[in-house]
Amino acid sequence: MRPSNVVHLRAIYAAINAADEATLLERLAEDFTFEQRTESKKLPWLFIYRGRAETIAALRPTPAGQLRLTVVAVLDGGDRVTAQVEVAWERPPDGRLRTWREGHRWTFDDQGRATRVRQEYETPRSEQVARVLPFVP
Repeated sequence: MRPSNVVHLRAIYAAINAADEATLLERLAEDFTFEQRTESKKLPWLFIYRGRAETIAALRPTPAGQLRLTVVAVLDGGDRVTAQVEVAWERPPDGRLRTWREGHRWTFDDQGRATRVRQEYETPRSEQVARVLPFVP
């Protein structure tokens, strides 16, 4: 019996937290899509990244330790897994820790590689964070 995709999901978050690009390359499908969505037009960093290389490049400016993703809850739907995630981000210029929650909807292939994630922001808190953090594409 193959492991649940929740195991794969947790390995992806561990790799992001450790800035472990090699593990991310193993865990993401070649044609992986990373969508960031919200109803707000005030969040300057919302993009769609296509492919592993583009996704990893988007995560690369965040050194290990500055970004911490903690899974709060998971809904396992087989090839579709939804995670509620608490984000803790220590970011210049002041080094203060900002936290907020997001929903991540993942899709996995038959080999347990992620093919897509859709990131949904908690809009009011994310807008507050956006006002104090400089935008870095």
